[in-house]
Amino acid sequence: MGRLYTLAKLAEVTGIPPSTVRYYRDKWPIYFPYKGEGRKKRYEKQAVEVLLLIRKMAENNESAENVEKALRSTFTAFIDHSLVETDTVAAKQQQQYLETIGESLALIADQRRKMEEYEAQLQEVEDRLLGEIEDLEKKVDKLKGPSWWDRLLNRGDKE
Repeated sequence: MGRLYTLAKLAEVTGIPPSTVRYYRDKWPIYFPYKGEGRKKRYEKQAVEVLLLIRKMAENNESAENVEKALRSTFTAFIDHSLVETDTVAAKQQQQYLETIGESLALIADQRRKMEEYEAQLQEVEDRLLGEIEDLEKKVDKLKGPSWWDRLLNRGDKE
């Protein structure tokens, strides 16, 4: 397995400030194989070689794309299988959420369609009732006869 390094030891061995080591590690994480988690995380020898290559290219003002190409052609990418498993679980959960959302949207669309049908029926009933009210008002007006004012002025007979 070989020697394992803490982040502080990587900085010491390579002569790169710890904050810069963290920056490089976070920018190109697949080239920093490690063991353990959290404060017990230790990096393998490849991490030293990766940091030295990145430092050399940074000193030569190489672009991040060129650094990525050099890393890809020189080192094996490290895949943390626990992250892959976590990603798989997360993907399954996301799929379930999406299916639930899809079902909810279908239910909402169905409810909306029903509401539109009910609104159309309600509008028909309202129109019919308004027509009936209008007819009833005309009948009431006929039954009431002329107003007292019309009767007073003898205008009620003109209708």
